[in-house]
Amino acid sequence: MIARMVRVRLYGPRPLLSRAAALLQELGVMHIDRPPPETRWGFRPLQEEVSGTRAVIETETLLERLKKILLLLPSPPPERFPADASLEEVDPRVPEFTALLSKILAEAEILHLRLKAAREERSLLQKYENVIRTLAPLMESVSSSPELEMVGITLDRDGGEVIPLIRQALDQLTGGNFQLVSAELDEKTVAALLVFGRSHSRLIRELLLKRDVPEIRLPGRMADLSLKDALGDIHRRLESLPAEIGEAARAMELFSERWHTSLTRCRDRILDQLEQSAVTRRFLCSKYTFFIRGWVPRRESAQLLEKVEEEFGGRVVAEIDEKVDGREAPVQIRNPAIVRPFEVFTRLLPLPAYGTIDPAPFFAFFFPVFFGLIIGDIGYGLVILVLALLLRRRSSPGSLWHNLSSVFAISSPFAIFFGLLFGEFFSTLGERFHLLHYIGRAVADEAGQVTYHPILYDRIDSMLTFLLLAILIGTAHVILGFLLGIFTALRTRRYQRLALKSGMLLALLTALVLILSIVVDLAPAVVWTAAALFALSLVGTTLLEGFVAPIEIVSSLSNILSYARIMAIGMASVILGLVANHLGSLPDSVVAGILIAAVLHAVNIVLAVFSPTIHSMRLHFVEFFGKFYEPGGKPYQPFRKSGGA
Repeated sequence: MIARMVRVRLYGPRPLLSRAAALLQELGVMHIDRPPPETRWGFRPLQEEVSGTRAVIETETLLERLKKILLLLPSPPPERFPADASLEEVDPRVPEFTALLSKILAEAEILHLRLKAAREERSLLQKYENVIRTLAPLMESVSSSPELEMVGITLDRDGGEVIPLIRQALDQLTGGNFQLVSAELDEKTVAALLVFGRSHSRLIRELLLKRDVPEIRLPGRMADLSLKDALGDIHRRLESLPAEIGEAARAMELFSERWHTSLTRCRDRILDQLEQSAVTRRFLCSKYTFFIRGWVPRRESAQLLEKVEEEFGGRVVAEIDEKVDGREAPVQIRNPAIVRPFEVFTRLLPLPAYGTIDPAPFFAFFFPVFFGLIIGDIGYGLVILVLALLLRRRSSPGSLWHNLSSVFAISSPFAIFFGLLFGEFFSTLGERFHLLHYIGRAVADEAGQVTYHPILYDRIDSMLTFLLLAILIGTAHVILGFLLGIFTALRTRRYQRLALKSGMLLALLTALVLILSIVVDLAPAVVWTAAALFALSLVGTTLLEGFVAPIEIVSSLSNILSYARIMAIGMASVILGLVANHLGSLPDSVVAGILIAAVLHAVNIVLAVFSPTIHSMRLHFVEFFGKFYEPGGKPYQPFRKSGGA
């Protein structure tokens, strides 16, 4: 729901401005308004005096340095604390802080580069090791002599036709005095070894360069080694690198344990200073007085007044005005804990305008009902409940997965409840294992034979009943949407919109009566009265809204019919479960039958999570919210401190 706001005004002597700003930031409940374009009585926005100051620029530079250091450092375990808090004891505005920060940044960069260099060297040497290991067997199969030179090359497998061309060109250059052998390096690359006389070295290297064939060049310190000696050197280096990497990583961890928390606190402190500087520019000041105006949630206003009085003893005055203009007040969404997970869906919409209705509580009430009505199976509901609870336990509070798992943990009991009413346990397994004996109702025929039926009805045998139930739910849902629209118009004192919504609701209700008269014998007086009221409401809404109004009335009738999807999707789930049980009973092997049924039921459960969710969302966002939801709110952004400060 949308929290009620009150306007707050603070007045006081200008020398107390900094203390007042610090108090407001400490309380963290006041949304500061931007200064009006025109001011009176000598007041003007403080931004004209402080914007672009050198101190702000220097503070922002310090913040960038702090962020750079924190990006380099790994986060220490939460239970450990830095051994050095000297950074927190220094005022960020003095040169000593900048000098100490520069020293920390230099040390962090050295440690980071040391660790990065070791890891990059390992990656590079592993690559060379693979190449040389591939070439080593080739070296044993070719002639060796001081007069001969060896060159290793790599080629893409897709470009394998290059080797015959190189072989042909080498034959022309050397008169056939060369050797070329190749082997697969990996799935995409071929390694080859060329052996030729030193007298042909320059011409062959020019040929390779012209053909854009990459030559294997060893790292600088191995450039003069043979491939065999280089392989041994690489192997020894790779054995020593893990210890170096571990030592560098440990040094980085110790450095992080020493400084990370202090750096984080300093970052938050500087963020608070910058935020205070930015918000302070919205304050109005005269030569002797400051004036702050903004918004506070009504339930927080008493605390604000108390703290201002306690801090300043009457020297700063705080006024509360409960007459709120909905066009200016910010919007704070504040819902009970059970509703908050459903905000993951309603946050897809723009923020509702102040003074209107937050759709989240209604979504939180109806979504589980629609979800449960569509699934309507004890077994499926239990599986979804267990999976949702497991996911909720493994996800962090406030995350997307935590909210989604909470939604399904709340909604799955409704699937179990409707499963009890429909007598379904993994579709027809409940009937097969006589579950209805325990959760159904006994019906005796004339011969005294007792049969058991679902508490409500069997969805397969009563599809028309299920369809009528869905349409009735849709009718009630759409009518509720219009009633909420009427309430919103009345609350915001927009009487033309109130008349329009009332007329459209009257048109919808009378249209439903006229449709009902086709299948039910109603009294002529009722039918003629409904027809007259329908015509009257149609004319009235057309005068208010134009020819869009009749279209919206017809659209509302189609909205009601759209709720038939509750029956359609529910029946699809029932029939797929029925097919799973039937196919599972066909094989002679019990194990094979169970596997077939389990796979199909698993597919049905996955569909039972996604399909009811999507269609329930659609019924709310299109058919329901459109009747009352009004976007356009500006977010409530209180002036507060950073989380870690």
